Amino acid sequence: MHKNVTFKNSANGDNSEFPEDENTLSGISFFPNSMREINDGFMEHNKPNENDDIIYLFENGKMFRLNCEQIELIAEK
Repeated sequence: MHKNVTFKNSANGDNSEFPEDENTLSGISFFPNSMREINDGFMEHNKPNENDDIIYLFENGKMFRLNCEQIELIAEK
């Protein structure tokens, strides 16, 4: 769950060869909001800096980039 989202960007991936890759997460990274033109980069830190966005990348190339106040992970059984 993302709370108080202040920025959102997304890009569709290519599902032509492997449609199931649309739902396969390939990486999560924090990236400076001053570099929003780069949506496939990875930073080597596990906690965000003050002005970082979070980027979700999927195997088919789909991407979500968000800037928000808080993220809560809810696991379902």
